[in-house]
Amino acid sequence: MSGENSGRKKKIIKIVGIVAAVVILIIILITSAIKKLSDKASEYMDEGIMVEEVEVRDLSDSINLSGTVSGDTKTNVTSVAGGKILGVNVQLGDVVTKGTTIVTIDTTDIQEQIEDLKNAIKSTNAISDNEKKQKKQSLDEAKEDQKKTLEAAKKVIDKAEKATSKAKDTYQNLSNNYNTKSEKLTSAEKKYNTCKSEMEQAASGVEKANKALNDEDYQTQLAYDNAVALYTTKKDAFDLALEEYTSLKSEVEMLKEQIEAAKESYEMAKESQQDATASYNETLISTNRSVQAIQNSIEMEQYETSSTKDMQKQLTELQKQLENCIVKAPCDGLVTAVNISTGDTYAPGTPMVTIEGTNTLKVIVDVQESDILKLEEGMKAIVTAPALEDEEIQGTVTRVVKIKSQGGMGDYYQSATGYSAEITIENTKLLVNMSAKAKIVLYSRPAALAVPYDLVQYDEENKAYIMTATKNDNGKYTAHKTKIKVGQELDYYVEVTGGDLKEGDKLAIDYSFSLNDGDEFTESNYEY
Repeated sequence: MSGENSGRKKKIIKIVGIVAAVVILIIILITSAIKKLSDKASEYMDEGIMVEEVEVRDLSDSINLSGTVSGDTKTNVTSVAGGKILGVNVQLGDVVTKGTTIVTIDTTDIQEQIEDLKNAIKSTNAISDNEKKQKKQSLDEAKEDQKKTLEAAKKVIDKAEKATSKAKDTYQNLSNNYNTKSEKLTSAEKKYNTCKSEMEQAASGVEKANKALNDEDYQTQLAYDNAVALYTTKKDAFDLALEEYTSLKSEVEMLKEQIEAAKESYEMAKESQQDATASYNETLISTNRSVQAIQNSIEMEQYETSSTKDMQKQLTELQKQLENCIVKAPCDGLVTAVNISTGDTYAPGTPMVTIEGTNTLKVIVDVQESDILKLEEGMKAIVTAPALEDEEIQGTVTRVVKIKSQGGMGDYYQSATGYSAEITIENTKLLVNMSAKAKIVLYSRPAALAVPYDLVQYDEENKAYIMTATKNDNGKYTAHKTKIKVGQELDYYVEVTGGDLKEGDKLAIDYSFSLNDGDEFTESNYEY
């Protein structure tokens, strides 16, 4: 077992030795390669770097385009009137002024239609006025009927109110009288009961005195006579109380019956008053509806479409057409198309004459897809034309059409590429539809400090710099890191808009980018 372990250890040591040898060999090879690269870089620094003076250059950029001269405006003259053309007063190439009569259309049919419409409108308005008059009369009659009906209903209410008030007063008076008589009846009943009790006591005294009567005894006789006299007095008082009680009781019972009758009359009168009021209200609602229905009918007429509205609209259109039978030039300009002739039947809305304004001319140019995004309104342009022996005319881009279609400018211009631009030029001897060329200035920097754009480097802060050089007394150069600000890039050069670089500085042309600030090098005569 120990022999096997010993064998394994020897095997591991042997493997480690081999790995170490391989690592050492790799290190030697890398060191040798670095030394060769360093030597090569040093050799290139001495032999591959040139020095060039920084100059001011023309960095302007432009594109050349072809196109056609056109007027600043293009107006297709049309008319809303249709009919036979009686006369055409212009020819191709004529110069016209605004307001000049250029075409005349026959007005016979239009005038007949206008006369027929006027008669129809007059008749329709007469019928409408009569209907309005009748509705107004119906409204007045409905209001008068309502007034009379409501007045009659109000009289019924007033009569019912009076009857109710009278019945109420009667009922109240009877009730008051009944209450008074009832109080008297109660007193009379008490008096009657008292007199009855006293009379009965007196009768009992007479009976008792009669039993005790002795003709021979004066005292018993006297007592008897007194008892009879007292009875007679009490009897008379009882009779009077009975008469009064009976009379009052009869009156109270009669008043009670009268009150019931009065109450019933009052309730009936009150109900009649309510019925009269309800009838008045119903009449008011009913008549209001009748009046309002007529009123609404009258008011709705102002919101409803007039029976002559369509005819009035047609009449207005015809009158407009009549005015348009004399077609006048809407603007000054050059006649570039005449599409009609005398005797033709003209269809409204179709172009009859085309007039182009020539106060300011334009050159419409085709633009390739690769150039369209470079153009902007306001860019300057130089226009030339074979007709003027390539005389240069100043212009300005006033429109850029970036929508690709067969009609880049609509009816105004048909672009072959689908993209186009307008260049406005000062009025010259050029004529509409002449061919022309335009040089559009994309970027104008005629005197810009510039350096080759592929020599510009950037530091850790992403700030641009360029390597410059100063010549030493020993004939060699020392490299310097010079900060710059870059602007427009054009072809091989980039514009320097700021920083420490100046015209006349020496530029170290080092495409290996091996120069560092402070490095010394010898200028190479190598041609790139």
